[in-house]
Amino acid sequence: MLLIWKAAVTNKNRTGFQRSWEVRCCKGNIAMQGILYEEPSLWLFVLVTCLMGGWAAWMAGRACAKTWRSYTTLIFYMLLLGVGVRFIHFALFEGTMVTLHYYVIDTIVLIIIGTLGYRYTRTNQMIQQYHWLYEKVSPFSFKDRTGV
Repeated sequence: MLLIWKAAVTNKNRTGFQRSWEVRCCKGNIAMQGILYEEPSLWLFVLVTCLMGGWAAWMAGRACAKTWRSYTTLIFYMLLLGVGVRFIHFALFEGTMVTLHYYVIDTIVLIIIGTLGYRYTRTNQMIQQYHWLYEKVSPFSFKDRTGV
């Protein structure tokens, strides 16, 4: 049985023409357009938010760890970076600039990638500088060395 759930939302873009988005759910195949991203293609979300924004988030996380800044500083930087990513969506792909829903989605993705960069760098930093106190458990975590 094919179940299709269709929700059409119409907005006017800058030229005054109508455009609509559809969200379809077909037997386990869930299209996330309209929920996670507003562009007509998933690849635009991946390019702007995950690749471009993700690279900047990873580098910001790495910089915060290398300069011994706290994790809350990284969160603040990711909130600012989320505004920048929304601007790229707006300026290049006619997305909406001031939308809380998509800002939160983009910022959550950036916080996840920034946290990975922060933890990866902090783990390597702690292992290199305090090798007699800590040992690496995974690329993103360390623990106290036993038998010290």
